[in-house]
Amino acid sequence: MSPKFIFLAAAACLMMACGGSHSNSEFPAATPLDIRGKLLSRAKQPLSGVAIVIPGKPPVNTDFTGAFTIAGVTPPYEAWIVDGANKTLVVYKGLTRSDPVLVYPESIGSIRHADVGGRITSGGSYPQLPDHRTRIVFSSSEARLTGSTDGAGAYSFTPSWRGPSNTLGAVHALQIRESSPGIPAEYKGYSKTDLTLSDGGSFGPMSISMSPVRSSTVSGSVAVPAGYTLLREVYLSVGSGPDLKFVFDTSGASSFSYVSPNIPNTSLLLWSQALKANAGVVGLRAGLAANASGVNLTIPAGAEPVLPVDAATGVNGNTTFSWSAFPNGVHLIRFTADGAGKPSYYVFTTSTTAGIPDGSSVGLGLPAAAPYHWSVEGYSPYASIDAVATTAFIDAIDLLVSADWFECFADWRSFATAP
Repeated sequence: MSPKFIFLAAAACLMMACGGSHSNSEFPAATPLDIRGKLLSRAKQPLSGVAIVIPGKPPVNTDFTGAFTIAGVTPPYEAWIVDGANKTLVVYKGLTRSDPVLVYPESIGSIRHADVGGRITSGGSYPQLPDHRTRIVFSSSEARLTGSTDGAGAYSFTPSWRGPSNTLGAVHALQIRESSPGIPAEYKGYSKTDLTLSDGGSFGPMSISMSPVRSSTVSGSVAVPAGYTLLREVYLSVGSGPDLKFVFDTSGASSFSYVSPNIPNTSLLLWSQALKANAGVVGLRAGLAANASGVNLTIPAGAEPVLPVDAATGVNGNTTFSWSAFPNGVHLIRFTADGAGKPSYYVFTTSTTAGIPDGSSVGLGLPAAAPYHWSVEGYSPYASIDAVATTAFIDAIDLLVSADWFECFADWRSFATAP
């Protein structure tokens, strides 16, 4: 027993001996909440007919808009997404908000796709010389797919997306002359062609005409933790994410200065990866001007698994899993079964420990003598689980960011459940 606890206990005994007492108003209970939440897919589509459970309350199913309501919940509370059909249990630990937006952590739903093809017929430099590259992307709020042209300017690719049957976006193309592989020296042309794709459609051949591009310089530095190496990329953002990559720098140098495309109604996104043998951290700086200078980004060390050791055996619901903390972030722990037919579990938490959720009450109990893998991911800056129970978090994990953002990942560890 700690000295602090002994002191407090003694003080309490003394107060009772002297006839003292505390009124309930001095230690007010948390006010119960009526939870009005929503369940969305990674594509921000509503998921209907999925059970939501707050322990101690009867389960409810989401409606056609993904909405659910549970009354009289005392915060902090846990919210469970119970997907019996796909044998998936997702747990948010430590929620206090009355309007949580829960996200299904894996991509689900029908995949849409369309074929896009054509040729760049004017502008740029064709036939393309060996030190030239033409990046081409279809970008919309639902889809982002990058390709490239051949030496004659022809392109063909198949964007895919989840959600509505149509997606409104544009095809963007940027031709780059490189001073060395991955490092731009100048830009020979840029184009934007508005395009609405429909599921199963074929669009093309589309003729693209490029226009001249002004150049600027973007510069700064990226700091990584000790023991990590640096990989840096820079993208032209035509929406709010990484669209057209024009820098791929593997030199590992901290400082950088790159020739950048200066195109109206676009911005730049700095993507840096700090990598080590079994883990890595991605850091994004979004919304940069083409001529931005002094762009300094410091990448934190990532969360890494501690216990149990790789290939542990005899794991059960009482086993504690632990990992190092991701600074100013939340963690997503994945417990994934090897092979079909067994439950998978996901836990969002700010803690550095967790156990496998006990899903036996909802038909998702941990099977005996089964092989599993687990991993830890982290997302920053998020000070609480409340902060990730939002549509803004769904945008962030799809890299639609408008400010600094960090994500860490580590190698999977295996384990076997107890017989």
